[in-house]
Amino acid sequence: AIYVRIDSGWNPVASRSVRLGSLIDSRHSGELRKKLKSQSEGALMQVLRHRGTGASLLVATTHIFWDPAYPHVKACQAELACLAVRRLLSEQQHPTAVVLGGDWNSVPHLQPEFLPVMPTGALERLPLAWRRSAVYELLAAGRLVSDHPEHPDAFRNGARVSVAAASGGHAAVADRAEALDEGSLGGGANGASSAAPAISVPAAPLPVAPCASPSVDPSPAGSNGEPPRTRPVPADGRFASRLGPLTAHGLNLKDAYDGALCEGPLPLTTHAGQFKGALDYIW
Repeated sequence: AIYVRIDSGWNPVASRSVRLGSLIDSRHSGELRKKLKSQSEGALMQVLRHRGTGASLLVATTHIFWDPAYPHVKACQAELACLAVRRLLSEQQHPTAVVLGGDWNSVPHLQPEFLPVMPTGALERLPLAWRRSAVYELLAAGRLVSDHPEHPDAFRNGARVSVAAASGGHAAVADRAEALDEGSLGGGANGASSAAPAISVPAAPLPVAPCASPSVDPSPAGSNGEPPRTRPVPADGRFASRLGPLTAHGLNLKDAYDGALCEGPLPLTTHAGQFKGALDYIW
């Protein structure tokens, strides 16, 4: 819900609600499309006009899928939430600022334990953009590249996660992905790729912000009190949709609490059951 104080000086002028699954398009296919359509998560949006200055503000909130075993689905839902905001924003006749908040059910950092194949080496050895979760990277950077381990195009095989962005690492990722697609690395039932050994490319460790470190949040990300899945979605190609990069649709978002208590995002927004960590953000 979105609440507006009557003494705040802001008047509601337009509102909209949308189910995220209704925004999918031809890029989303196969099991990924089915999963997105079956989900009930949505976004609420309210356009406000300031009585004194005439300034416009679009406030939106969302709550995306909770299960940490589906980071690729969460990434798509985050992109769809941004799309919903962009569409309402494009209808405004005046320059309009955006505040996008909600329960994103995604910790700031990558969770290797929920990838189809565990990475080799420490998280600090991965490219900086890969150390952040898909949802956080998409919203913070405005774009999520296809080879991010939690992007739907990469999630189907875990070989990508342990390749560092040095010594031609991304080229090696592409070559290995094609090999997996063509079945040259073997396959299991229903065309599933066998768990091929992860590629390890040496790279100099990069600093990780204290708030973004996996040590801050040792528990699986699931805030609804339900036990998270102990195994991720099988990496058998059923979620391979070749979406290409995901984008925030030009919203140019910034984590409002980045650096507020320490370097990086807040260390904790949720403590429920066995989970404690950051799942909620305002952009």
